Amino acid sequence: FSETDNIFLVDNVEDITINLNETPEYTFVSKAGEELDRFELKFEGLTTDIEDDNKQLVTNKNVLIYAINQQATVKVSEKLLQGKDRLIEVYNLAGQLVDQHELNGIQTEFRLPDLNTMYIIKVSIDNSSYQEKVIGL
Repeated sequence: FSETDNIFLVDNVEDITINLNETPEYTFVSKAGEELDRFELKFEGLTTDIEDDNKQLVTNKNVLIYAINQQATVKVSEKLLQGKDRLIEVYNLAGQLVDQHELNGIQTEFRLPDLNTMYIIKVSIDNSSYQEKVIGL
C-alpha cells in the first residue's frame, strides 16, 4: 500500500475505528465465545492501476471492491456509470462463473454464495474491467 492509501481497522465491540497508517498497532483483549465479526478492514484511496482493452489506464480510484462477512460491495465512480455495458461477475478460484449482478448505481451490494470461500469479483464496463479477490467470511 502507498502512503496515500487509508486502511482502517474497525473494532465493532469497542466501537473504535483506527487508521492503521497513523497507528499501525492495536491491542485488544478477547474473551472466549466472542462474535466472529468483531473486526472489519476498510480501504480508501487504493492506487493500484490496470489497463483496459484499449490500453488506457483505469485506476481503482474509480472502482472499489470489498467484502465484509458474506456481503460484497462494489462502488464505482459516476463517470464509469455512463458506460453502456455494466456487469458484475463472481467467479470461484477454479474460474467458474457462480453469480452475476447488474451494475445500476454507484454502489451495488450482494451476498457471496458461500462462507469461508475466496472469490474473484470482476466489474466490466464497456471495454474496461477490474477484478479483486475477496473472501466471504
